[in-house]
Amino acid sequence: MEQYLSLLPHVQQHLRRSPLVSAAALALLTGGTLLYTVLRSPLGSLLPTTIESPRVELPRLTPKEIERLPYPPDVFPGARWVATPYGTIRVYEWGPEDGRKVVFVHGIGSPCVVARDLLWELVEKGGCRVLVFDLYGRGYSDTPLGVPHDYRLYAAELIFALHSSPQAQRWHNFTLIGYSFGGGISVAFARLYPHLVRDLVLLAPSGLVRSSRLGIFARFAQAGYVPNAVAGWLAVRRTHGTPSAEVVAARGADPRVRGEGGRAVDVEGIIEWQGRAHGGYWCEWKTVDEAAGLELGEIRYSKLTRTLSMFPYIYFRLTSCRAGM
Repeated sequence: MEQYLSLLPHVQQHLRRSPLVSAAALALLTGGTLLYTVLRSPLGSLLPTTIESPRVELPRLTPKEIERLPYPPDVFPGARWVATPYGTIRVYEWGPEDGRKVVFVHGIGSPCVVARDLLWELVEKGGCRVLVFDLYGRGYSDTPLGVPHDYRLYAAELIFALHSSPQAQRWHNFTLIGYSFGGGISVAFARLYPHLVRDLVLLAPSGLVRSSRLGIFARFAQAGYVPNAVAGWLAVRRTHGTPSAEVVAARGADPRVRGEGGRAVDVEGIIEWQGRAHGGYWCEWKTVDEAAGLELGEIRYSKLTRTLSMFPYIYFRLTSCRAGM
């Protein structure tokens, strides 16, 4: 503390010699004080705490307009809205009540609907009871403001989804599947709540890249040098590639309907709709990119090894999958 106090005379002397700098410093200090006072006062409670998802627009749409959405809100059975301290989230749960319990956590760029075929395979062929939800800032889940978007937030969201189940007491000893960003979240959750997880399945998981392997854009974004809006715009563009013939054929297809030649889910169309309709999707990218990049909060390689060693059955696959899932 004494070393900082010893610098005050030098700072005061410099400010006396530079009236312009002195005025700028005074204005900055005054503005910061006023902002802090407003945020701490009752007026601060009037500021929004969440950015609402496209769910708020659903009452204004006709049934036909809802059916034409790339992501209809009733895409899976057992749909429900769950109010949480960080906003409302969308949760789906279906399958045999006595089936093996499976939770799926989707990736960074799209909602849970993109895993439609995998989830239905688990239910119809595996006889599983599946629970899936949209992560905060994705699909029909709100975006919380003023909180770090790290492993703690998403682990809490998973707990909220589990406890919203009519069979909440049965949701233990379940298989946890995480894809991409969801893989990093799943590892964090399993480390925090190992007594709830039976098996851990990681599909092309994030959070396992050393900082030396990151590109220049990722390093600048994580260091805070790229504005949120720019980082979000570039990141979303990065997830858009040239759609395959299968995806082009799925344009306009109802994701609730399977079969009919095995038409694919229109992933690109869903991401485009999400970026256009979800006001919190864009501002989410920078904070999520910081969490998903190299270590996902407190996860390190050594901690990851200890976490994985707790589970006797782990399916761990590092493959390149469609960007955005």
